[in-house]
Amino acid sequence: TERAEAALGSDAGPLVCVKGWMNSAVARLLCALDEAGAQLAYHGDFDWPGMRIAAAVLGRFPARPWRFRAADYLAATGARPNGLPPLEGHPSPTPWDPSLTVAMTAAGLVVEEEAVLAELLSDLGPLARSGPGS
Repeated sequence: TERAEAALGSDAGPLVCVKGWMNSAVARLLCALDEAGAQLAYHGDFDWPGMRIAAAVLGRFPARPWRFRAADYLAATGARPNGLPPLEGHPSPTPWDPSLTVAMTAAGLVVEEEAVLAELLSDLGPLARSGPGS
């Protein structure tokens, strides 16, 4: 969130950073935002814990994946084939895009949010008007 604010200043769209598993305060905030008519979108790390967190958030709230599908993962790994850490642990289902689990298992690389920060920041300027990229 600090990097978004530094890059975009007051022109940035609203952003809630959960930083891992959401706690009850974040859940209440997201519920209030949803009830007020906000369009919720979610992005996280492309690793197995990140997939479990995403499944919990996307399963609980009417959020849509934000640059968080198989095509987004493959674009990120294709653009940065060297230097990405190996994917470890047990695969997790991705019900919002089952092909994401397949792509991650095949590529075997972790893509942390910081690796795609430029793409995410590019969405945040116009976020308040049109919503984040899909």
